[in-house]
Amino acid sequence: EGLITQKRSKLEPHVQQFARKETELEAMKLLDVIKLTKPHVLLGLTGVGGLFSHEALVEFGRHHERPILFPMSNPTHKMECTAEQGQKACDGRAIFASGSPQPDVVHNGSVVASSQSNNMYVFPGLALGAKLVDTKMVSDGMLMAAAMAVPEMLTESDIKEGRVYPGLHNIREISKTVAARVMVAAGEEDLASIHPGSGMGSRLWGVRSLIQDGDEERLKMYIEMRMYHPQYEDIVYMPPGIME
Repeated sequence: EGLITQKRSKLEPHVQQFARKETELEAMKLLDVIKLTKPHVLLGLTGVGGLFSHEALVEFGRHHERPILFPMSNPTHKMECTAEQGQKACDGRAIFASGSPQPDVVHNGSVVASSQSNNMYVFPGLALGAKLVDTKMVSDGMLMAAAMAVPEMLTESDIKEGRVYPGLHNIREISKTVAARVMVAAGEEDLASIHPGSGMGSRLWGVRSLIQDGDEERLKMYIEMRMYHPQYEDIVYMPPGIME
């Protein structure tokens, strides 16, 4: 229905805070909004498949050397655009990440990276870090610490390829780093239960100095010892080579 402004009535409370004050722009179409505002980032959270038309994407890509294109809706048929559609319209220059998995795109003989915004990057480490400090809440600061830890794990190769997130093959190391940052953030906000007593509080007394000092490497050693390693015995014997 176009751009939402304060002119529109009966808006849901979570939408009201985003309604634009420029009521004369009510219901302006996406292409016209892009022409007017020349945004650096196009973020799709609509669940409307194909909402980002070719014309809108071309206009979006005209204004910046590396436009940031994040169609986050899933599953795939609800994506605002695919990686291939986005890169074709932006001449292979888009920094692309999506909620649903997308293959890398070959454009003019070069491979352009596609990244997936997978909650696996943050949630396991966030929950583990919160558990290990026995916090009663997850604060905005803890969430920000977790989010900021992830891009620091990008390699030079990842950045050169235009990837937004590090490879999932390194997910355990990523989760350890996220957990360590969350623990430090909880300590800084006095949310960590590190006081002497019984149960978990007593066990955490020994890591208080690590949290206070921000000793990430030793914290990660502590975290590693408490990470779950899924190892299962085969229930049914299969000869080698079957279903490998």
